[in-house]
Formats: sequence, structure tokens, C-alpha cells
Amino acid sequence: MIDTSQKEMEGGYQFSKVHVDIILLYIFTYALSSIVLPVVQRAKIPMIILNLAAKAAIDYKSFSAKNDRTKMTGEWLFYYSACPMPEIAYAFKRARIKFHQVTSMLNEGEECWDETGEWIEAAKVANIMAHNRLGVRGNTTPVCWIFILTLHNRLQPSEGILKLLKWINYLH
Repeated sequence: MIDTSQKEMEGGYQFSKVHVDIILLYIFTYALSSIVLPVVQRAKIPMIILNLAAKAAIDYKSFSAKNDRTKMTGEWLFYYSACPMPEIAYAFKRARIKFHQVTSMLNEGEECWDETGEWIEAAKVANIMAHNRLGVRGNTTPVCWIFILTLHNRLQPSEGILKLLKWINYLH
């Protein structure tokens, strides 16, 4: 967990040091872009922001009935995870950091987990391709990448090429 300016510096350098291929950022409560941005700037790797709401809506009736302001604040922050998303997205845009956002409910539906899994697989494919010993001369085309993935035999060509093209499009 990175929640202070001191940890942000360490976190970004640690991500770079251990050669992380992708960062999945899950904002589970309010977060300032000033904490998140330096981590990503130092890491210099692709970023997927998980914008996952805890529930569809806060129960205002039970929330308003609470007499303890500390409990009210805790519950409010539980539902607040999507609120800093525009601030963080704008900070990334100003800093020219490419990112992708996955938005969904935390415990409902598999679509967000499928999409997140696809990004993780795309990062794996990009890592495999960056570290293989196969050389390509000239301009590469999607057909060339299908051929390379078929030769490399690390993933099924049909799913591998889609993941790789998604990753290439993301990086450029």
C-alpha cells in the first residue's frame, strides 16, 4: 500500500527495479493524484486503473441514522472509490502517461475480471516477445506477428495475436 509521499518514491523505484510489466492500480477509497502520479512516473510501465465500486449505491437511510461520525466517515469512504478517478485520469493525461481504466462493480459480474485478465495476458505476451530470440527485419504487420506467435508457440495464435495487437496499440 502506497499512501504517503515517502512510499510513492520507494514504490516507483521498486516497480522499476524488479522489472514489473504492468501496474494494476485499485483505488479503494479517496486517493490524491499527487500520491499516485509519482509512482507511475518513476515506474515507467503500463498502467491499468481498476475503478471498482463496492456496491451500486450507499444506503442513505441507514447511513443518516448513524449517530457516530467516525462510522459515517468510514462508510462514506467505502463508497468513495470512484470519486478520485477523474482527478487521477486528468493528472495522467497531463503527464502523458498512457493508462486504461476498467470500471465495474467489485463483486458483480465477471466482465471486469475478464478484461483485467486480458491486460495481464497482454503484458505476458509483450514480455515474451521482448525477450525472445527471434529477429524480424523490415516492417512488421499483423500477419507477421501471427507467424511469429505461431512459431514461438507460447500461446494459441488466435488469442495471442489479439492480445499482442491490443498491447501494441496501447503502447503506441
